[in-house]
Amino acid sequence: MSLVKHIPNTITSLNLLCGVMGVIFALEGRLDAAFVLMLLAALFDFCDGLAARVLHAYSDIGKELDSLCDVVSFGVLPSVMLFSLWGRPLWPLGFLPLLLAVFSALRLAKFNLDERQHDGFIGLPTPAAAMICGALAHCASTTPGGFLSTLAASSWFIPALALCLSALLVCQVGWRKGCPGIPQAPLDRFRRLGSDEHCTDGGGRREMVARRPAQFRGLCPAQPHPPRFPPEGLMAAGKTILYVHGMGGGGDSRIPSILREALAGEAEVVVRTYDFRPETATEQLSDWFSRLQPDLVVGESMGALHAIALKGVPHLLVSPALGAASWFRVMTVLVRIPGMTSLFDRVWHPREGDRQPLHFVRANLLGWPDCRRRALRNATREGGTDYFFAFFGRHDHYRRSGVVSIRTWKKFFGPGSWTVYDGTHFMEEPFIHALLVPRIREILGLH
Repeated sequence: MSLVKHIPNTITSLNLLCGVMGVIFALEGRLDAAFVLMLLAALFDFCDGLAARVLHAYSDIGKELDSLCDVVSFGVLPSVMLFSLWGRPLWPLGFLPLLLAVFSALRLAKFNLDERQHDGFIGLPTPAAAMICGALAHCASTTPGGFLSTLAASSWFIPALALCLSALLVCQVGWRKGCPGIPQAPLDRFRRLGSDEHCTDGGGRREMVARRPAQFRGLCPAQPHPPRFPPEGLMAAGKTILYVHGMGGGGDSRIPSILREALAGEAEVVVRTYDFRPETATEQLSDWFSRLQPDLVVGESMGALHAIALKGVPHLLVSPALGAASWFRVMTVLVRIPGMTSLFDRVWHPREGDRQPLHFVRANLLGWPDCRRRALRNATREGGTDYFFAFFGRHDHYRRSGVVSIRTWKKFFGPGSWTVYDGTHFMEEPFIHALLVPRIREILGLH
């Protein structure tokens, strides 16, 4: 294995090192230094996931190592900080703050096994609980005689806080990803979303998928209020489909090539390679759209942002990456570091052929948040009147990072506007023939 593949695990190990050092400082009563080390551990915890995505260095050992390190940095360390801050003897009640470490370990073990937590969290995330404890310990220790210091010295506050946070760590309540302090919904909502009435990443969908024929696994049942299709009467031949490829795609992308074969004689599938810089791409696609006057727009991954912005036609989206703009915002900071642009260019180097050239310089990244805002102005919840329907892969690894999110899609386009197939981010050919092609024929009135 290349040394580059070990970089994420090395960063994860630094998280563990900070956690262990923080425990030592906490036992010595230096809670301010322990809190700084907790913040460093959180930084490394963020960077190891980012490095794994950038370098495509995913591994089972990395996933388990990350959880083990988090147990120390965000479980043991905050509980020891609370124990040190409270200052009570270990027996009979002094052990109560240490329960936080136990429940943090349970929380992390559940997270690794729970498939419902692709798009959000069930139970308070351990870093959020750790930060509450760390911030309290830091403020109370640096401002003796203050309100927090007096509160922490009381006989009830520290154990009550530890018990409350322990309960929140393992409770069956959903939390918005990226906003761990805002409850999203109780467990029954996740179950309802997985039932036969809806199709999301809920647990009930796993049984539903297993009962369906193999060639249609991943296809959602009909919605109780199916989406409105374009008006009837679109039966004439010679339809045109504009396909907007994803990042690094182009004129010879796989999905449009399959669509050309499947729809030969029924519709023309047009795909052209556009520029990576969003401002230039918007101009190119707008010009092609006005010239072609397509009957349907299909967008893939990052191309979905450009596709949604094209008004006046039905839209089909494959693995729409509505959350990618947030990661590009982070990359605008990282590319200031010497060598990072070359690293990104190397990692995301497109295949040979008619493909979109990628160059991760700051000028090419700054415009993506505006591109996303411009696209979502055409969303259904923002008053847009176009037809939208999306396909999400059950095993799409980009859903863990929020790049692809069913919850975000539902927020802007409403219920009944998506389906989930039992595949990955890159829609496999069987699902193209079983799901995408029939949907295209239905929208365009092709038989």
